[in-house]
Amino acid sequence: MEITIFMFFLAILAFVASPSMAVDYPISWTQGLDYSTWSTGKTINAGDTLTFTYNPSLHSVDELSSKSTYDNCNTAGAKSENSGNTKITLDKPNTTYYFACGFSGHCAAGMKLAVTTSDTNNNNPTSSPALSPDTNSGSTINAPPITSSTASSSPPPPTGSGEVSSSAAAVGVKAGFVVMLGLALVA
Repeated sequence: MEITIFMFFLAILAFVASPSMAVDYPISWTQGLDYSTWSTGKTINAGDTLTFTYNPSLHSVDELSSKSTYDNCNTAGAKSENSGNTKITLDKPNTTYYFACGFSGHCAAGMKLAVTTSDTNNNNPTSSPALSPDTNSGSTINAPPITSSTASSSPPPPTGSGEVSSSAAAVGVKAGFVVMLGLALVA
């Protein structure tokens, strides 16, 4: 009976301490899409990433420092990327990150995104279908075009990248060690 209780405890420990999966959220960064509701209904955690895909001759990804700079589309002094494929790790829990296109008039036309991370690192990755290519930048559209019938809708859920953070992997290794130790003690 004691062995059964001990093994049950070890199984629970291994389950609770298992590593969480970071989620990569692909974002087609282009004009004409509604980013204002993109994160609605999503649980975005510290450790997750955003991958912006865009035409670097037409757009940039600027990380803004505050809600005020976001609301006013003030990209002066912002950290700016224009590689065409920008991956940003959202590394802080309970933090709002602000992004905008730094090209003239794009932010004011709605090309900006605010994302708030939750207070946890646990993720439930899901996958989303690929949608049609954007004729302006050649990237995949992950948000619906703004029209009168879709202005309030949001894009499909994120895709799971399968990446595991190093701290989560360490917890998984420790849990595996505890289970092996427990089995050795029982034998």
